[in-house]
Amino acid sequence: MDCNRDPTENEYAQILRSRTRCVAEESRDDPREHRAMVPTSDLIVGKERRARLIECLQEFDEAVTLPDLAEEIAVRQFDAEITELSGERIKEIYLTLYHTDVPKLAEAGILEYDQERDLVSSGPRLSEINNP
Repeated sequence: MDCNRDPTENEYAQILRSRTRCVAEESRDDPREHRAMVPTSDLIVGKERRARLIECLQEFDEAVTLPDLAEEIAVRQFDAEITELSGERIKEIYLTLYHTDVPKLAEAGILEYDQERDLVSSGPRLSEINNP
């Protein structure tokens, strides 16, 4: 893979498959205990936006608002400055994150989402995913 470009979706999938693993849920108080073994790779393989979201969370040391994450993901996805991107494009990313990606990753424990404050932070299982 050329180090001067972003990995393609297939390359992301290959990297994530080789670096993720199944881990047993340890907490009996966890509402997800019915998911005894959750392969983290299933949640992100082929999902470039989720991979970028995880990449952002691994880089930031604190909780980030979902709108700020949507902007950062848009900048990375389109390799453009924020001022070059339309509000509609960022809104589309925000809505996909809000309705699809964040809930799936939160359910798996990869991130935590405070809907009241619209904040996303690292979950207990984020460390299971190695940075490509």
